[in-house]
Amino acid sequence: MAVTKRMNDMMIRGSVDASRTGATNAPAIQTKTKSLLKHSPQTKLSTNLSSQEDRRKKEQSEKDVNIAELNKNDRVNKWLILELIGKGAFGCVYKVGYHGERYALKFDLGCCAEKPLLIEKNVLELARKAKSKHICRLIDHGNYFGFEYIVMTLVGKSLRDILIERKRKKLSAGCVISVGLQCVEAIEELHRVGFIHRDIKPSNFATGRNDLSHGVRKIFLIDFGLSYHYIDSNDQIKQMKRSIGFKGTLRYAALGCHRRSPPGRRDDLESWMYQQIEFTKGYLPWKNLEDELAVMNVKEAVRTNDGMQKLLKSCPKKYMEIMKYICKLKHTARPDYDLIYKLLRKILFEARLQEYPYDWEYESLRYFRKK
Repeated sequence: MAVTKRMNDMMIRGSVDASRTGATNAPAIQTKTKSLLKHSPQTKLSTNLSSQEDRRKKEQSEKDVNIAELNKNDRVNKWLILELIGKGAFGCVYKVGYHGERYALKFDLGCCAEKPLLIEKNVLELARKAKSKHICRLIDHGNYFGFEYIVMTLVGKSLRDILIERKRKKLSAGCVISVGLQCVEAIEELHRVGFIHRDIKPSNFATGRNDLSHGVRKIFLIDFGLSYHYIDSNDQIKQMKRSIGFKGTLRYAALGCHRRSPPGRRDDLESWMYQQIEFTKGYLPWKNLEDELAVMNVKEAVRTNDGMQKLLKSCPKKYMEIMKYICKLKHTARPDYDLIYKLLRKILFEARLQEYPYDWEYESLRYFRKK
């Protein structure tokens, strides 16, 4: 009320002065009046209420969007939703389209303090710069109603899905060695850009797609949410000063992970070796164990000569050399990937195994035609 009365008095005085002098001070009076209105308590209150309402509407709209249950033909910015591929505790993945091409769009649900999607984005950016062959290409990244997402190459079935579909739960001799070679190549590519995967397993390797030039014979390493950047800004191995929790999947985790040792490149190769044995035999000795300590005890036992012979029974003899080499590595050591490639190729040559066609090629043709 006091402000309003003061403005009225000013306007009256201005009018009287103008009539006396024959000139007008209206612009100056209007400017001063606007300034008083701008700083008046009523105006400030109105502005605050308006901004609070805008924030409330934005927060409400974000709550109304269930990011894990988007419908077909919904749009995430320019990306057209085609179908939900899968979802978990921390994120979900959709098949999306843009200008007739298909891609994978992954959302971060914001439930994890470690921000796995940001880690994955960093890995994909570095892999793209390094021109990696076995890591998906990062296409786009953005934000949709407060949820971060990345868009990348759409791959085919995971190796786990392929194993589940096979009656004997294993791959043929030539296929398993050829696939093993590609998996090690993928792991080496990841290590070259400064990351350790920490969750190597069949569900984190996938085939390519028939509608792409490389087809279903190409193996991709996917899902880098648990990956660890093991080198510092000076390209030196990081020295971890604190104990870390269990990272990975119980069945395939390296022994060092069970012991809560600092992660190393050898751990990814040890997990790959367990996967390779499972592909060859159809099972691992601890597959039915659910207690971490029990699994760790079995993995320690197979490092003895007798235990390793039992583990590798009915596997190619070169597996023993590879396994012993991996077990001897220090966690800071750079693995000799070429040695592993050489031993795997010796298996192919000595047993006269045929790499192609892969076991799933004809099934994949039918699968993609349905899509």
